[in-house]
Amino acid sequence: MEPSIVFKVMFGNGMILVVKRIKDWEISNNEFEQRMKLIDQVKHRNVLPALAFYCSKYEKLLVYEYQQNGSLFMLIHGKNQVGETFDWASRLGVAASIADALAFMHQELKEYGIVHGNLKFSNILMNKNMEPCISEYGLMAVDSDQYGSSLASVTGTSASRDFNWEIYGFGVILLDLLTAKMVAEQWS
Repeated sequence: MEPSIVFKVMFGNGMILVVKRIKDWEISNNEFEQRMKLIDQVKHRNVLPALAFYCSKYEKLLVYEYQQNGSLFMLIHGKNQVGETFDWASRLGVAASIADALAFMHQELKEYGIVHGNLKFSNILMNKNMEPCISEYGLMAVDSDQYGSSLASVTGTSASRDFNWEIYGFGVILLDLLTAKMVAEQWS
């Protein structure tokens, strides 16, 4: 699967949306629609919902509400470098909110086999209230060895490996969040 392209769309009435264009995803339109319906089951305050989607033979589009405070990565490591002023209580609150959202996806939606599939620091977006929202969940195939696997693998038993991988990813995010150092810097 090629990297996606993200567009910021600004309307005259002040509404701002983000359109994520996914090209060359080897999944049929029917499977994509089924996956989007499953993902729509995710209703949690710290999970960013897709507002709409479109699919054709050559591309898939997802529409999200724009999150004006950017990613957690940019908040901690961006050019504003507010990482030093992002107090301890705020960091712990963000960590707890991310953990709560992951637990919700893993426990409450276990029957659907929905996992994030690509959990990383830059996929945690900060909403207008500076609360974290997990974005881009469910876009990767559950069997991470095959990006283009069918919906059957999304609801299959291979999900346990991906749940464990997501917990590892959360640990990396937690380490980065709590130390305000990129994980790669920790080992150099």
